[in-house]
Formats: sequence, structure tokens, C-alpha cells
Amino acid sequence: MYILVGKLQEASEGTGAGSGLLLSKGASVPVDPEAAALLRFFQAARTQPQGAEWARWAGVPGGLFKSLVARGYLRRIDARSPERALRSFSGLRLVADTPSSGHGDRITSLMPASGDRHSAMSIYPSLAAVLWDGVSRNIPAAVANYARLSGQDRAWILNHVLADLPMLVEFGHAHLEPVRLPWRLKAGLGKGRLTLPVTP
Repeated sequence: MYILVGKLQEASEGTGAGSGLLLSKGASVPVDPEAAALLRFFQAARTQPQGAEWARWAGVPGGLFKSLVARGYLRRIDARSPERALRSFSGLRLVADTPSSGHGDRITSLMPASGDRHSAMSIYPSLAAVLWDGVSRNIPAAVANYARLSGQDRAWILNHVLADLPMLVEFGHAHLEPVRLPWRLKAGLGKGRLTLPVTP
């Protein structure tokens, strides 16, 4: 499975500004239309064959998927076991994009700013602890911290975190963000503009 890293910001009509991928505060990467379309597709967790099939249908250049994975804009999630899946999120934190609209003993409710009830969802405290981790730990570290503090069974925690985390990203409640930006990305941003290549 693969999932988007960063938050895709759509082009604003009439401004001449293109789409961009926000990776952290103040670090946004401009993206070509083909790349933006492919990144948008992977906002929901998808398999590589699903991405390849969609790319053929949309006429997206074949090498673009590999380029996005190599640059770290798409993260591969190893779904062979919960522990492998959790390790796949190393170096990434989960950042909230919508506020909590209510807390209970067992669930936390999330409602998008638009008020669209179709994308509202409720999450377990374990995932809420990862989402609102006060010190911006990476996801495996946030899970380990919650397991230590709560005393709950780790397998039970992983089940709830890993089952619902992709839906948070898909529905726009949160996005994945690198804990530290790669050096090559910092260097590219320092030069003013970094675009994703469209590989033939």
C-alpha cells in the first residue's frame, strides 16, 4: 500500500498559482498537474497496481509513480503485519487538519471545517493520542508512548491506530508530515522552486 506524505493544496482559480504539496510549515513543493492528480489519487491508501491502472487511464507518465516514491512524497506501507505497518510510518508524524468537536471516554469526534457530515468520523483515544501528540513524535514513538502511559494491550492499540489512520488522511482530517525534511528538499527549497519531474 502507498499513501500521500504532505498536504496537497489545490490551485486557486484566477491567481495563476499552481498546486503545491505542503510538507511542513513554510515548506511547500510546487507540483505539475500530472503529479498533483497522482498525489490526489494516493490521498486514499492504494496499492501500486491500483496506481498503475489509474495512471494508464488518466494518461499520467509511467515513471512518475516511481519518482514520487523515490522522493518520499508517497510512502510505502508494509501491510504484512501490524508491527511492519507501524514501522512503515517511521520518520512521519500525523498532523491534525480539523479540530476535535467532542471527547468521550471511548471516542473523539472529528468534523471538517466545511461541516460536511459525510466526512465526519469518530476515532479511538489511541489514535487521538497520536494525532494530538504534544511533542510531535513520529507515529511509532507516539504509539509506544500511548501504550506505556495507558497500560493497554499493544496489539489492541495498533488495531485501532492502523485501521483508522488512512481514513483520517483520506477524509482530510489529518496529513502525514516528515519529522525532519530531507536535506535535498531543504536545498531545493532554498533555491526558490522545486518541481516534480514528469518522466516520459
